[in-house]
Amino acid sequence: MTKSLPSLTAVRIFEAAARLQNFTRAADEVHITQGAVSKQMKILEQQLGCQLFIRCGPKLSLSDAGKEFQTVVEESLSIIRRGTDRIRNRTNNAPLTVSLLPSFAHNWLLPNLALFEQQHPDIPLRLAPSYRVVNLDMESDIDVAIRLGRGDWPNLHSLQVSEDELITVCTPKLANEIKSINDIKKQRLIVDSSPYDEWHRWKAKAGLNYTAKDCVYLDDVSLQISAAVEGKGVCLCRKSFVESHLAQKNLVQLFNVSIYSNFNFYLVCPASRLHEPKIEAFHQWIKSISNSTASTG
Repeated sequence: MTKSLPSLTAVRIFEAAARLQNFTRAADEVHITQGAVSKQMKILEQQLGCQLFIRCGPKLSLSDAGKEFQTVVEESLSIIRRGTDRIRNRTNNAPLTVSLLPSFAHNWLLPNLALFEQQHPDIPLRLAPSYRVVNLDMESDIDVAIRLGRGDWPNLHSLQVSEDELITVCTPKLANEIKSINDIKKQRLIVDSSPYDEWHRWKAKAGLNYTAKDCVYLDDVSLQISAAVEGKGVCLCRKSFVESHLAQKNLVQLFNVSIYSNFNFYLVCPASRLHEPKIEAFHQWIKSISNSTASTG
């Protein structure tokens, strides 16, 4: 198998020369002479049976074959770097890094985090709140992610964390103005972004057929809840996210009408990493917490 591979020394030098498109600068980077770079590139071209570089006067550029090989080399080295980072992280007691939406971090994970720390004091946890969907295969500093969706992400193991009931809430003061379910037509609605807005489904369940003219659009669930607490309108939100506000009577539920969301939170990770000790521990812990929450909800 190794006979089919080109010289790995030459490949490393090629990566620098192709990236810099200059043999002198490549030589400085890898700490050899320019002549040694030229010699290694000739060896590599002989092994591959094609020309990798084109000289036009003092300028150096990649041939079509060189461009193709550069892509192969960059992808291969990237895999090696990510693998190296993961092994270092496992052996150096690096924290388990979780990418997640800020709303889930604030309203679900942080209130439960002390339980994880009690059960796994040897596993440091780093939260990386972000609205960006990270590529878990490409980003070596992220171990697992919690995503909102339907659990159908390709090439990833997914564990459903929530099955959320959506209810309508507002301040007690605003609730006093709403005597019947039809009175909601006069109220400002706090609306999520598409495709996560599920007001149409709630209105269908409530037997309401109208288009709200007064809406405030907020993409973040925490902002939606804060807007409701400040009396900015009626919010359709996840019951599990507002239980503390309901208990403190900052918010009240309007009507006995609820729906289950089409979108839930999932813990996801590459299937190949599921049985790494830190990931498996977090996976089992969040599974137990979500199961206990579901059984008492």
